[in-house]
Amino acid sequence: MSISHELIRTVGAGFKRRLPFILKALGVCLIGSAVFAGYLFYYRYVPMLHLANPKWCAAHSAKAHWEEEQKKYRRNPTASPDLCFLGDKIGYYGDKQWCLWLIEKMYGKKGFRVCGCTETALMYMTNHEPAKDGELWEIWREVHAAETQEEWIQSGFAKRGVTVHLPPEPDDALPLLEVLGHPTWGTLFGGPQGTNAPESIPDYFQYNAFRWLRDSGFSPSAFSSSNAVAFTSDAVRAGLIEYTEWYSVFPRHNDVGVLAFGERPDRMYLPAFADPSSWAFWVYLLLWVFPVAAFAAGVALLWRRRKS
Repeated sequence: MSISHELIRTVGAGFKRRLPFILKALGVCLIGSAVFAGYLFYYRYVPMLHLANPKWCAAHSAKAHWEEEQKKYRRNPTASPDLCFLGDKIGYYGDKQWCLWLIEKMYGKKGFRVCGCTETALMYMTNHEPAKDGELWEIWREVHAAETQEEWIQSGFAKRGVTVHLPPEPDDALPLLEVLGHPTWGTLFGGPQGTNAPESIPDYFQYNAFRWLRDSGFSPSAFSSSNAVAFTSDAVRAGLIEYTEWYSVFPRHNDVGVLAFGERPDRMYLPAFADPSSWAFWVYLLLWVFPVAAFAAGVALLWRRRKS
């Protein structure tokens, strides 16, 4: 019994001597875990949570939505486009750099999910469908990497027999409206069109026809009044209706997904110091830092007075 008691006292004394170190190590672990959890939730995954929240999406503009989506890709190396659940818009808004980035991710990063959403987004950004010609996106990138996005879209039109000019000309309107007037094939859910619905045109092709018209300054009312003969065509009338439907979802004033030749919306730009968006960081910083700093200062003053 005496040996057991002596052993217990020895172990207890050793634990008591090491208790401050153990508590410090535990504190460091807790702080580290809190910082890591904060990094995951407030930095890495918060863009995905925002994009999956219908209330957040309804309260923010298309431009804010696109900025949040870009954060998702930059902060999470394995994040891939999700056109279904999250409603990602990289296919509609992505430029040449985002297209090349996505192709590189497809063939480079392990753990990067490649599915129909990825393929569809690339079709929207390029106006091409390499798989239809038995070609990989990686090979397509090597061939076309030196071209602009506008040249990609123009050559995509040409492959289907639609001629447009770069920079755009008024004569481009009629063939593009006829494209919009055709039935649509949904590439994402319908899969490769193949020989299915031969009279239909893939939705990515129609989106780029709409975008080319929109960014070239196309006006439906001006076209209708100056092209009475063309307006008698069923396809052209259907195309005008389809254009207005696309425009209601992707208006020019959103200022996202605009091609290089597009007319940016007229806007009054403020000096940097007067731009409300530049205040946001400092306002949030003040809202977070002031309460914490005031509380800490108050505790310090009370503790100092108590000691004195």
